[in-house]
Amino acid sequence: QAAVVPVALSGRDLIGLAETGSGKTAAFTVPIAERLAHEAKARALILSPTREIALQTQAFLDVFGGDYGLKTVCLIGGVKMGPQLQGLRRRPHVIVATPGRLLDHLEQGTARIDKTSILVIDEADHMLDMGFMPQVHRILQQLPTKRQTLMFSATMPPPIERLAQQFMAEPVRVDITPEGKAAQGISHRL
Repeated sequence: QAAVVPVALSGRDLIGLAETGSGKTAAFTVPIAERLAHEAKARALILSPTREIALQTQAFLDVFGGDYGLKTVCLIGGVKMGPQLQGLRRRPHVIVATPGRLLDHLEQGTARIDKTSILVIDEADHMLDMGFMPQVHRILQQLPTKRQTLMFSATMPPPIERLAQQFMAEPVRVDITPEGKAAQGISHRL
């Protein structure tokens, strides 16, 4: 977080590599909340590979972003669309979504991402493992070219590196992954 937050606040594109449990969610939600609080027209999209990660991210935003007055909506499969449609009608500042459900909304015309100013691709390596990369490419093509892109991953396999080179502008790379070791000694505080 100490390495990522200042870069993210500056508006630069960023690739953050860190092991699971190291605080990546706060590393991107804190700058998003701060930027959206001061930029009235700014909007953010956070892509997550699983419903569970998307729900955790939204829960963090609901707690942390509450002081900023941020409106969020979580678009995930396996649940009714009604509450998601209501959330989208409130014109959320942040959409947290899995790729498949976001594409469902985009194809139905119930969601728009053409005004997104901050994109986060969370757990990018899991997106690749789970076969979401074609969907992510379709989503990226619908986003404005002028935006900040933050990509977070525990590893950087070649397809993720190619994605970063294709859709990011001179990203700053912050790599705090230990070589060949499992996560140890991580403490969290807010």
